[in-house]
Formats: sequence, C-alpha cells, structure tokens
Amino acid sequence: MNITLNIVLFCATDRGLNFLLKIHQLFPSAKLIVISFSETQWEPRYLNNIQSATKEFNSKFYLWNDIRNMPEHFWSELSIDIIFVVSWRYMISPTIYNKAKIGSYLFHDSLLPEYRGFSPTVWSIINGKNYTGVTLLEIDEKLDSGDIIDQIKVPIHIDDKISDVMNRVTKTYLNLLEKNIKNIINGKITTVHQDHSIASYTRKRLPSDNLINWDLSTIEIYNFIR
Repeated sequence: MNITLNIVLFCATDRGLNFLLKIHQLFPSAKLIVISFSETQWEPRYLNNIQSATKEFNSKFYLWNDIRNMPEHFWSELSIDIIFVVSWRYMISPTIYNKAKIGSYLFHDSLLPEYRGFSPTVWSIINGKNYTGVTLLEIDEKLDSGDIIDQIKVPIHIDDKISDVMNRVTKTYLNLLEKNIKNIINGKITTVHQDHSIASYTRKRLPSDNLINWDLSTIEIYNFIR
C-alpha cells in the first residue's frame, strides 16, 4: 500500500520478525518504531534478527528495558498512527497505546476469551485440544480482554508437533493482518465485546515445567511431549 503511516510495533520471537517483514511489505514507506526484548537463556535467538531487519528498513529500534521508563513526554511528542503488538509479554500502559490515532491492536494465539495469557498454543496441545486460533483485538488495560475485531480457528492434528502448529499459527497472524488492514486504516472495523464470565487463562511455562509425569495416561504423555 502506497501509504505513509507512523507505526509502532512491539514484537518478539521469530513470529514477531515475520510480522515486521509483512508490515514492511505492506507499507514500504511507513515510518517504523520497533520495540523488542532479549531472549531468555532457554529460548531460540531472535533479537539480532529483529534489530537487523529494523536497521535494513532505516527504522528506529528500542529495547523494552530502555524505553519502558522513558519520561511521558517521549511518547507525547511521538506521532503514532497505529500500534501493533505481537508475541509480547509485558503490559503496555494506556499512556502509550492511547497515543495511536487510528488504534492499538494486539494479536493473540487463541480464540479469546479462551486461553488468555501465556503460551496458549502450547497449553492447547498439552490439554489435547484439536484446535487453537488467532484473535485480533483492541488493546485495553487488562490481560487480553479488549474488544475482538476478528478471529480465525487453527486446527491441531493428532500427529502435529509444536513446530507444525506454531508455523500454522504464524501464517494465520499474517493472514489476519492482511484481511483486516484496509478496514483498520479506513476506520471501518466492527468489534465484539468479550464475555469475561467465560474467560480462561494460561500461565507462563519454564524449563522445569517440562519434566514428564509418567503417571499420566499414554495420550497425555504423547500430547505433553509433542
């Protein structure tokens, strides 16, 4: 799209990198600010790739730890049209997300209000579900609780490994962006309130959570390993 927009992207992991590349493809003339954070010691490396891509696009890059405590005037002086949040782990204050003239939008890998929180795709496999999903929603002050713009269900097959499902989910993120971006820019989105009474939550997983409980059933162990 031949539109010059001021876009802030909060992103991490390879999914965040792929989202950044898609944003640049859709809006090659956009003025981008990319914000990310360092990997934990047990995670695949992604930060250098995000930094390199940002530099290649002649855009600005910040580490979250450096920018989160910036004085309020740093944000108030920025011109921001859209904020996108992908594979993110930290709460973003209203001071930041209310700055976006068009809106601030979060991508989450579950069919909200189911599985708000951390690692929803991993928990979907562990819990034996045959689906996960991707939700595009507006950001608000609580965890994954904003109004929903669009959702796509993503199948989980019995012989899928986590890498298979994650790749499928990442492609769905990009499809959901392309499907909705024109309506977002033109102010033609429609939203649906989440039913908070039926919300469920998942928690962050650490390496210590990967110890196998051999007292589980065969299918539970199989789901846990894959």
